[in-house]
Amino acid sequence: MEVANELKRAKYTEIAEEAAKRGWSARLRPIEIGARGFVARSAIGLLSELGICGRSLRQVVSNMSLAAERASEWLWVRRNYPSWGAS
Repeated sequence: MEVANELKRAKYTEIAEEAAKRGWSARLRPIEIGARGFVARSAIGLLSELGICGRSLRQVVSNMSLAAERASEWLWVRRNYPSWGAS
């Protein structure tokens, strides 16, 4: 997941710099959540910076994990749907 974080950071750095040139305040904080529900430290760190802590932090991380697992399962179940073929 660290590699994914670095790739996202490189991809969006230019956009953040362009925002700064236009006078906007932007902070680049890419996060990762794995397909099997693993929530990376990058996501937990961002939530903490936003002031989410304690029981609330644990609940949000749990919800993020469950959402990622459900989305992955949904995609897996539908992987062979004919409408998903090459267009």
